[in-house]
Amino acid sequence: MTETKTEISVIIVASEGRESVAHLFTHLMSQKAADRLEVLVSAQAQYVEDLQDFPDHPFGAYHVVPADFSTSARARTDAIRAATTPLVVFAEDHCFPVGDQWAERIIAAHDGPFTAVGPIMENANPDTLTSWANLFVEYGPWLSHATPGEKENLPGHNSSYKRASLMEYGDGLAAMLEVEWVMQADMRAKGHRFLLADGVRARHLNFSRLSSSIRLQFFGGWMFAASRSAGWPASRRAFFCLAWPAIVFLRIVRTWPIMKHSQLSSRRRLACLPVTAFLFLCSGVGEALGYALGDCDQRNKYALLEYRRWTNLVDDERTYAR
Repeated sequence: MTETKTEISVIIVASEGRESVAHLFTHLMSQKAADRLEVLVSAQAQYVEDLQDFPDHPFGAYHVVPADFSTSARARTDAIRAATTPLVVFAEDHCFPVGDQWAERIIAAHDGPFTAVGPIMENANPDTLTSWANLFVEYGPWLSHATPGEKENLPGHNSSYKRASLMEYGDGLAAMLEVEWVMQADMRAKGHRFLLADGVRARHLNFSRLSSSIRLQFFGGWMFAASRSAGWPASRRAFFCLAWPAIVFLRIVRTWPIMKHSQLSSRRRLACLPVTAFLFLCSGVGEALGYALGDCDQRNKYALLEYRRWTNLVDDERTYAR
């Protein structure tokens, strides 16, 4: 039998055992290029054995990597270091490739001059307004209205990179991955180019409980600002801290045209606007604290929100995840 060479490593952070990634694995196993994938799963020690018990997979290679789960960025970094292919793509247990050509289209897109390739994002649980509001806050610029082509930024946690470009960060890689936007800005300043790929789509499962969404956006904003402002002079940090109301307003204004191009009806769109604005407000307050105080060892709180996402869905939507 001719052995197929693996060409891209799929980096997955598993919050628990096999069941936590079963839905994602269904999509990965259906890929026409499944035998060209090296799948690496970052796992906590108590779940390694369960995740290793996967004898009939169709992948070119499959490995479970015991990882540091204090933040998802550190867990992801451990798997990146273990990868053996020239390309890596980040996958989440709550975001699912659309169609069976997702992998081969990403591989093909990397044949060009682009360091990173990202997908157009869709909503995996579209029934609740809170889910839509979270999607607009986190992935608004890359939803179905977006035109494929070269971009300044790509969707975090779900894009692909030439592995060498990540390894250049050495021991600082995990810190850069804490907020991928910060890493992408640094890459762009070094001359790297990013592509939103035609035909590459991913369907994202969003928080649909409002109480946990408030915490997610608050701590997400805090960690974003803390990472972005690392090394800034106090005067610049103070300026951005005080400017948070204007930043929130601008984000709401910029997001409304995106909402108008979504699949929401006019009535649901209007109902979703105040929820989206409120979550932007939560993120903005978090950002103000991040600029003022730094991370204050809050990263683990944000990481815990990212794990076991199905616990943050309303009951009717849990079938989307498991």
